[in-house]
Amino acid sequence: MAQDEEPLIEIAQEKNHVATIIPEIARARVEIDEFLADNAMTNLFLLALEAMCREDPKLSGKTEDWWTFYSLAGIHGLPKELWNGIVDGNEANNIANVPTGGYCNHGSLNFPTWHRVYMNMFEQAVANKMNAIANEYPDAETKAKYQSAADRFRLPFWDPLMPRNIVTHGSTLNPAIWGLPKILAAKFVWVMRPKGTKLEHIPNPLYSNNIPSDEVLKEKKRTPVVWPLREDGQAQVGPIGTHRTIRTPDSTGETNLDQEGPAGKEGLILKIQRQAQNQSTKLWKLLSRYNTESNNDMRTWEAFARHWKEGTKPPFSMDDDYQTDTSISLETWHDDIHDLVGIGSGYIGHMGDPAVAGFDPIFWLHHCNVDRILAIYQALYPDKWVPADTKENSTSDLYPFQKDEKTFWNSNDVRDWRKLGFAVPGREYLDDEGQGRAKLETYLHENYYWSSEATYPPPSVSEKWPQNLSKSVALNGAAAQAAPAEPVLQFVGLEGANLVTRRVPLTAPAAQDTLKVVDKLKSVVFQDHTENPSIYPKGSLRKLNQENTTMRTWSAHILVEKFAFNGSFVIHLFIGDIDDATPELYVTKKNEVGFSGIFASHESAPCSNCIQQRREDVIYEDAVPLTTSLPGYLKSNTNTDGPATEMRILESLEPEHVVPFLKKYLHWRITDLASNPLNEPQQIKDSYLQISVWDRDFEIPTARKRLGKYLHSTVHKEITQEKLGGYGYNTDEVHTS
Repeated sequence: MAQDEEPLIEIAQEKNHVATIIPEIARARVEIDEFLADNAMTNLFLLALEAMCREDPKLSGKTEDWWTFYSLAGIHGLPKELWNGIVDGNEANNIANVPTGGYCNHGSLNFPTWHRVYMNMFEQAVANKMNAIANEYPDAETKAKYQSAADRFRLPFWDPLMPRNIVTHGSTLNPAIWGLPKILAAKFVWVMRPKGTKLEHIPNPLYSNNIPSDEVLKEKKRTPVVWPLREDGQAQVGPIGTHRTIRTPDSTGETNLDQEGPAGKEGLILKIQRQAQNQSTKLWKLLSRYNTESNNDMRTWEAFARHWKEGTKPPFSMDDDYQTDTSISLETWHDDIHDLVGIGSGYIGHMGDPAVAGFDPIFWLHHCNVDRILAIYQALYPDKWVPADTKENSTSDLYPFQKDEKTFWNSNDVRDWRKLGFAVPGREYLDDEGQGRAKLETYLHENYYWSSEATYPPPSVSEKWPQNLSKSVALNGAAAQAAPAEPVLQFVGLEGANLVTRRVPLTAPAAQDTLKVVDKLKSVVFQDHTENPSIYPKGSLRKLNQENTTMRTWSAHILVEKFAFNGSFVIHLFIGDIDDATPELYVTKKNEVGFSGIFASHESAPCSNCIQQRREDVIYEDAVPLTTSLPGYLKSNTNTDGPATEMRILESLEPEHVVPFLKKYLHWRITDLASNPLNEPQQIKDSYLQISVWDRDFEIPTARKRLGKYLHSTVHKEITQEKLGGYGYNTDEVHTS
């Protein structure tokens, strides 16, 4: 950190506070593959994570006890202990009378902002550790290089929707373009230690994290993690998962990332590839406008921020004016990624359980991305914020995050993401002259619209993604190509009222590392996709007027009791027959049109907020876009890839054709995150599951309106009302889907 910042975060941490840092020049958080371009910063980051994970989990009465990886991860759930002795004072969290009930803010209006401060806290801890390690390098030149690297550190984010692989362009988008960042899939990485003379190959602290054993924790006077159990008495995370974190575990309980391999062994990489288009569409619907030209008036902060709405109780009543398919929220999108990484075969990955998700290093990169999406939303709709007149409000204390001895952080403290040094890609498009929003919308259109509409990325994306990782020492060791002499990282931020660009040479000393340049926006050519038949099949577009063209979009709206199945679960939606022999592969099936991942705690979790929500029978709400898949079933689809020819029977995307088609072919299944089917009819009825299908006109993006706009919606009750869990769950008759 800069000299004037070092004492601030160090002193704050010595007092167990989260510092208020206002950098002279905001250092932007970048995507993890971009982050790897800076070898010195990556080296320090990996060493800092390794050190934090290895630190003694003792309770000695010293402040450093609370800044180990184990202590910070535990704030999110288990173990059952108070961080630094701080009790959550919010009435909503304490009404369940659980003294060590954690600090859970899931399902809260403060869900986005609580996690924002949490990311600041973790970023502060890593930055302090990186500074300490940088100062251990013995010679002055090397020390200066690493001190400069520590100075420019910001926590990287993981965007699961960016291209990771170069693919051959075909008639349809090849899902192999997506994947898992290599640094998150590598079991080992290369680092140079302060006293090292050559690169060392070490277990990758971004791949997995070791968890102290019960014996060690008891010896260190710490509370052991009480793992949620399967029916056979084994921990849900499996025998391996009680010692180190796992992702999409296979039947042995080991991490499974395989993209291809023996039948039934496909892992996280293929799951990401199969679901990326649907998740892109969900993100697009989350950020888009509805029936408005400006501030998205019909979508409240509550609708954006959390996965349920106050007052939603069965029996559910809907009519054609009920705009319910806007229900994709930041929290439901966040939940999907948690569950996607957590789905396993017989066991669950740590990311799938709120109580232990924080122990997986990928958690921090995922939540850093969630915070980025929040910042983008703020830039698009600056008037939207946590309300001031609700039980959970913008001035509610966010425990256990202290600013000083008497004051806790609240949501208003983190509203100005620019002042605090938050930054988003495309940030340079923000200005005070009314043009910033349009420029940011162009950035979003270029980076995400292609994937939601199943086309290949435009040049502005494909020229940059996938990133060239051949220069990454962490991944390639001594075989890494030499880094260029020119600066390779560029951070955009504010210095006073001026927009500046800070270019960071990898080898220059700190005194030379800031270069102000005149900001020149790269010209962006808006690509009009309306003539592309691979996106908009014949007959699917309608002209509203000379400027606006619309298409019909379809979504499945989901209501279900959040804690109905005692932990996280997944609702999978399919078109056509379902292969029930391998439920662990549901999310990889080509005819699964999408899923809703409900991220919920087990009843054994010591979470007072969760206990209260259980008592209130909170109803979870989400939507799964269907339009990403329906065009493949059109008669006019002549692509070689896609649904079987006999399934291509749709005449158009209009209701007279789609309604009977979905009534016959739309089905769903429910599984827990260990992929056990949850198909007992009475249990499904008791969950208040209600799936309904809606259509909504969408104004196609134009050069002037780059996000487009969703118009009026209509519910088609007849599609699902005769199926178990469909519209009208409370009928006496039990049907099968």
